[in-house]
Amino acid sequence: MNRKMKSLAVLSALTAVVALGSGCAARGQDAGREVVQEVGNDITVLDNPESLSYEQTPASAIVRIDDVRGTDWLSDEAIIVSRENKDVSPVPAEGTTWYPSKLYVRTLDSGKETPLIGGGSNDNQGYALLSPNRAYLFYKTFDLQSNTGKGYILDMATSQSRSFTGADAMELQNGLWVDNDSLLYSELTGAVNEVSVDHDGALDSKLLLQTRSPFLNNLAYIGNRLYFSNGSGLLLVHDFRSENTAVALLKNVVWMTPSPDGSQLAVVRRVKSGAMELVVTDVKGNVLQTLAQDFQIYGVAWSPDGSRIAYSGLTENGTARGVYLADVAAGSSSELQVDVKFISDPLRFSPSGDRLLISTTVPDENRGVNRFVTYLVAVKQQA
Repeated sequence: MNRKMKSLAVLSALTAVVALGSGCAARGQDAGREVVQEVGNDITVLDNPESLSYEQTPASAIVRIDDVRGTDWLSDEAIIVSRENKDVSPVPAEGTTWYPSKLYVRTLDSGKETPLIGGGSNDNQGYALLSPNRAYLFYKTFDLQSNTGKGYILDMATSQSRSFTGADAMELQNGLWVDNDSLLYSELTGAVNEVSVDHDGALDSKLLLQTRSPFLNNLAYIGNRLYFSNGSGLLLVHDFRSENTAVALLKNVVWMTPSPDGSQLAVVRRVKSGAMELVVTDVKGNVLQTLAQDFQIYGVAWSPDGSRIAYSGLTENGTARGVYLADVAAGSSSELQVDVKFISDPLRFSPSGDRLLISTTVPDENRGVNRFVTYLVAVKQQA
């Protein structure tokens, strides 16, 4: 993807909708907008003007949501999304104008979207990921033409948001939850940090490891072992129970995602032909199962029970060949009947494991750019 397309993909980050809690004192209606008055805050709840299109196929039931970028599941009934915030002034970029992206909770039955962060901020908000118990939201703010951002944690119960990095401190796709209140992330300084939320909602950040690489990825913290890649294709592991430095576990690694229970790793790695393969390994890097091979493999996600892996296979020109669901024990994959061309983010299973969130982009002929479309696909496991 060229620089301009990368910038446009960053610019269009869009978000989702959540049902309001019991703290609302009064409600009013005006021109399709519902204003919720809370102490010190007015929050506008928007009825999404876009229609949902449903398609039934023998393999799956599909819901399409236009002009939002789905990022995570709040519950089986609501998702976190980002979308353009047209309540503020647009900004010029790449020869056109863009509205900053804002995070919302979207309730699926009504289509209503509720802003997660109040106020009329011009900050771009996106790349949101909920903690396993859905109590906290990790997200980033970023400039329109940047691939780096500033990290925040939002308390979903109190709507309080706190930053824990400086501006442009981490890559936009960096960071993952270790448990319900601890987040693992790396900064461009090469530092690997853990930030935790205490009982009072304050953030406590500590340095785990200082490396010499500014572009670490494939982070995981399992037991006393820290996993990471440094851009050379090596998957490294540092065991804090010993004095040894990090040792190489696997070569030619592109992506690595730990299973929900931390007992296995889903690894996408290069093979001799230049293509990629998806394998499942134990925590020591021993291959247990080979699931797929394609020119590129992207978006790998484990089901909540660890029995299935969703992924997309890409062609040489970067378009999606298909979205697949693999049975880990059997080592077999089946293609989902969803017609998507570009995959913009990692896939996400719903908490029940019955649906898959797929965030994609499609050309917008009126604006001459790409816009986001989110699909929700039924993937209920057969009895």
